[in-house]
Amino acid sequence: MNESYKKICRDLAAMGIVRGDKLLVHSSYKSLGGVEGGIETFIAALKDTVGEEGTLMLPTFTYDFVNKENPVFNVNETPSCVGAVTEVFRHSEGVIRSVHPTHSLAVWGKDKEWYVKNHHMDATCLGFNSPIYKLKENHGKILLVGCGLTKNTILHGLEVHCKPPYSLAVDYSDQKYHREYTCIDENGNSQTKEFFHVFARESGYNHDFNKIGNIVELNPQKILEAECYLFDAYELWESVKKAMEKDPYCIARKL
Repeated sequence: MNESYKKICRDLAAMGIVRGDKLLVHSSYKSLGGVEGGIETFIAALKDTVGEEGTLMLPTFTYDFVNKENPVFNVNETPSCVGAVTEVFRHSEGVIRSVHPTHSLAVWGKDKEWYVKNHHMDATCLGFNSPIYKLKENHGKILLVGCGLTKNTILHGLEVHCKPPYSLAVDYSDQKYHREYTCIDENGNSQTKEFFHVFARESGYNHDFNKIGNIVELNPQKILEAECYLFDAYELWESVKKAMEKDPYCIARKL
């Protein structure tokens, strides 16, 4: 393997990522700097670090493409809108993708079928069937690579589950917040059901995930040139949940 691959593997190990880990990665490929062999090298290093006894998942969200004008998600064909790494990963060997119109994930490794199972049943961006929620329940890890603290979808899940006033301060019985999407699975079977099509914010606030530094200890490290953060998903969820119960605006800011 090339030097970039070896260095990425060393950096992942230095962060405490080991074989058998269950790992969700949010990433900015450009932040790594030059990578010999390109995106495929980065993905190979991630797979080889957790190993086949581990689990690797990346977001393959499609909210930019699946919308009112195009309310159809095809698990095989609809591209990811959250970066080149995610699009290459979903096409790589051994990867399967969950069925969800706006917030699907691509998963490789142990128990991948279980992680993607029934995701189409969730009507929000992160429900009980989301691979991210399942990863949290299994004390998986979340790795943020060069994308700061803002690209951390599990915190949207907390907003969905805890319903802070700034985030869900609307009447969801109003049909303008509902939309029917059609999901087509890997075998061409389709199902149409209702999903919430917006993450409603109508009270003059928005989330500010940079504020988690006030709640949990941050330990930024490097993978090549990228500043990275690693979290235990369950511990992060519980810490921010407790903080949100005391202050519903703990990860929000006034617009």
